[in-house]
Amino acid sequence: MAENADTGATPDRERGRAPHGGALGLALALIGVVVPAALAIVLAVGPGPLTRDLPSTTTLREVSLGTAPGDPLPVPQRKVAALSIAPQNLHTLTAVFDRHDYALARIATGEAAVPPIFVKTLPHDWRSMDQAETRKRVFVKTVLPLIVKANAAIRTDRKRLLTLAERADGDPSNLSEGARYWLSQLARRYGLDSVNFAALKRRVDVIPASLAIAQAANESGWGTSRFARQGNALFGQWTWDSSEGIRPKALQAGKGDYAVKRFDSLGASVAAYMHNLNTHSAYAPMRKKRASLRAADHKLSGSALAGGLTRYSQRGAAYVEEIRGMISYNDFHRYDGSHLANAVLG
Repeated sequence: MAENADTGATPDRERGRAPHGGALGLALALIGVVVPAALAIVLAVGPGPLTRDLPSTTTLREVSLGTAPGDPLPVPQRKVAALSIAPQNLHTLTAVFDRHDYALARIATGEAAVPPIFVKTLPHDWRSMDQAETRKRVFVKTVLPLIVKANAAIRTDRKRLLTLAERADGDPSNLSEGARYWLSQLARRYGLDSVNFAALKRRVDVIPASLAIAQAANESGWGTSRFARQGNALFGQWTWDSSEGIRPKALQAGKGDYAVKRFDSLGASVAAYMHNLNTHSAYAPMRKKRASLRAADHKLSGSALAGGLTRYSQRGAAYVEEIRGMISYNDFHRYDGSHLANAVLG
């Protein structure tokens, strides 16, 4: 849904922000790594064709997903070489997708991995797409890599957590000092006062892509809301700090003087949304359902987990059914098994 009084999310004050990425145009970059000037390739942002081809032979440094441990562990961090873009117009965005053979149909069938093309901001002419199916397709192409990236980082941390839990045999003191420090930092990031393996296992887990896509589409009106276009806010999370948000035109009665939180990038919005679902007390039912699916060795289902999000919107059960309907109608469940390719170039 586009902007209205019900922006959706139970508020959550994020503890930090992703690094600002406001450069306009396209820049060849590594995730979180400054790209040497020699590797920077500037592309056209006007209505004309791209002026230069991206290099296919340049070797890029790999960067890691997940948080670094204090000492070596048997679960390595995932490494990818990525393209980070801030397109000024739709022509540039779709040209990059086409150039890298980004085909949702092949990803849905498992024939291809998701190319690590990370879009920082929506193009200024996003709302010019008058065909609903075109807007849907470009929206999914834009948000899917960000969702899969955020899940990849969580998955790496979860694998490390499970490995350490097994080694510790219930007692963190059985672990090395570096491992204990990493666990303590993980617990703090996930809103726990101390290392509790059972609680951490419920919180450090992925969000099905189908659920994340549906909620992003619903809360942002497929990217058309001013919160998404002006503040990179895909999920309608709230803040009571006016300097961090965009004020709705109409506030919900009895909710205070809130605003929709602004983010430095679309990726930061995705990461904050997942952190919100994994830590806020309002979404404990979702985490409980996810844990029960894990215990039964079942695949995580976006539709099933949506049932634990009645407090995400003031519409409660009606909101849950709307999200489930979006997942079903658009076959978003096809993307639940998606994973990132190791590189976007080559």
